[in-house]
Amino acid sequence: MSFLFILILLIIIIIIVGIIWWKFIHKGKKLKTIMILGLCEAGKTVLYYQLKDGIFVETQSSMKENETRTIKLKKKNKDEKESEKNKEVHLLDWPGHARLRGKLDQFYPILDAIIFVLDSSDTQLETITSTAEFIYQIFTDPKMNMSPIPFLFACNKSDLYTSYSPSKLKQIIQVEFNRIKDSKTDKIIQNQKSFNFDKAKFFNQWVSISAKDGKIDSVYDFLEKQLNL
Repeated sequence: MSFLFILILLIIIIIIVGIIWWKFIHKGKKLKTIMILGLCEAGKTVLYYQLKDGIFVETQSSMKENETRTIKLKKKNKDEKESEKNKEVHLLDWPGHARLRGKLDQFYPILDAIIFVLDSSDTQLETITSTAEFIYQIFTDPKMNMSPIPFLFACNKSDLYTSYSPSKLKQIIQVEFNRIKDSKTDKIIQNQKSFNFDKAKFFNQWVSISAKDGKIDSVYDFLEKQLNL
């Protein structure tokens, strides 16, 4: 038996053992599932591509979701030098069209976190009402309440001079949320005299971002702290 034959045989055995070992350590491994939600034109898909590829991509409203199983987490050290690492995560970018919201509840049981993107420069009554109704729908869903998950309210387009701060947006939406609550009969929320995001069943954090400019450090921080990525 020649030396070359033995060498080739050993290489094949090493490759096979490596594949078996890789499958063994990944067997049953559940990826963290994160969903990006929000109204149309809020910047959801721009944020999605920043997390997926670390780049700005011009996008337009779509009726189809985007998804990936790898995201790029960027972090600055004490010297302000940026490092980047790939993380295995199931990231879903859901379309903002109201007609598709009825399909969301099928995903709630598998979600580990929700990133809700808001356009911080748009505080028209119609937008605020639609946003509050969307959040109300999620917060009062029985499936969502079975196992509460963390929420990140990402107030996008902070680069615009007309943008509102996260605290101001939270206050405005909270007022509209309570108006909607008072017109409903949902037992899940009705037991609260006045809804307050700070006392909500779901952990929620409100931050300022500019997805277009890649200024999403607060999103990275949320993912690292809340999901241990």
